[in-house]
Amino acid sequence: MKVPLIATKSLKYQTRRLMAGDEFDARNEMDARILTRVRKVAEFPTAKEAPKPTAPVPHIPTTDEVLTAEVVEEPKVEPKAMKAAPKPGAKARKRKAAAKK
Repeated sequence: MKVPLIATKSLKYQTRRLMAGDEFDARNEMDARILTRVRKVAEFPTAKEAPKPTAPVPHIPTTDEVLTAEVVEEPKVEPKAMKAAPKPGAKARKRKAAAKK
C-alpha cells in the first residue's frame, strides 16, 4: 500500500532526488516508517486521519446550583479503639518468663 509523504530534508528515494517540501508516495508502510524515524520525511495529512472526538464534558454546576443545593451531612463513624503497641522485645520476655516457671 502506498503511503503519501512530504520530504522535510533533501534525500534520494527510488532513484529520484527529492527536495524539502516535495510530496511523494512511499512504496509501503515499512519504507514510510523508516523515513519518518530518521526524520527525512513527514506523513502527508489525509482526510481519513480526522482528529478523534473527545469524550463528552461532564456537567459542571453553576454557582446558583451550588448555593441552592441541599447540604447532606455524612454519618459520623466512631473510630475503633486501638490497642497500645507492645514494647519491643515483649514477646521474648513473655517466653522467658514462661520458660522459668
